[in-house]
Amino acid sequence: MVSRRTFLTTSGLLASAVVGATADNLVTRAFAEDRDTAVGSAMVKATGAHQAGIELELQSFARFMALDIKPTTDKPAMLRWMRLLSDDIERLTAGSPALAEPTAVLSDTPARLTVTVGFGSTLFSKLGLESQLPKGFGKLPSFKIDRLVEGDSDGDVLLHIATDNHLTLSHVARALVRDSEDFATIRWAHSGFTNAQGVSRPGKTQRNLMGQVDGTDNPALGSEDFANLVWISDGPAWAIGGTQLALRKIRMELDTWE
Repeated sequence: MVSRRTFLTTSGLLASAVVGATADNLVTRAFAEDRDTAVGSAMVKATGAHQAGIELELQSFARFMALDIKPTTDKPAMLRWMRLLSDDIERLTAGSPALAEPTAVLSDTPARLTVTVGFGSTLFSKLGLESQLPKGFGKLPSFKIDRLVEGDSDGDVLLHIATDNHLTLSHVARALVRDSEDFATIRWAHSGFTNAQGVSRPGKTQRNLMGQVDGTDNPALGSEDFANLVWISDGPAWAIGGTQLALRKIRMELDTWE
């Protein structure tokens, strides 16, 4: 009969021998697995001096969702909504499921997930907060070639979700819509994509669907130019360290182009 102490001692020696005999293989496999899943496990911290998702190398997939608050969403309700969103954004960007998440397994691959929250000028008027508008903030005028559609423009609140995994994007968008259903309705949504991770060098200007380099010229991340041109430094205290976003949809008629 083998005593409990003898069994534990023997098991320990056996385990040590097995691990020792295959250590090189195990370490190689572990490094390979880390490398293979590095894109899925990469995280971007949601909190800090600035919102995440602005001063960051492009993620592969993005979705913009504009929402209009319901008539019943007053200032206290707005605060409840923002606390709920903020809590779930912190959870999801850290690879954890949102509260009351029905499909928690889909939350463990954040893939550099970021969620950036913005407020439209109409929100301030609806809540009687016009005095809190940042300087120079207003509606973007249309250009002559624009064919603006009212239902596809404007909005009280904007959610910009970006990640390197399309499944994560869809999952997180659904989670944040669930958080918002009691407070707002979706006005419009627009999705986009760029090169997948590893296809081009970070910081390289990418080509559009017509094969053209877009001609954009952005200040370098972390540079003084970026800080001076992007971050708000004057105005209401709540907006300091934030920025302003103008989103334009450009229709590419590829058949005509070709």
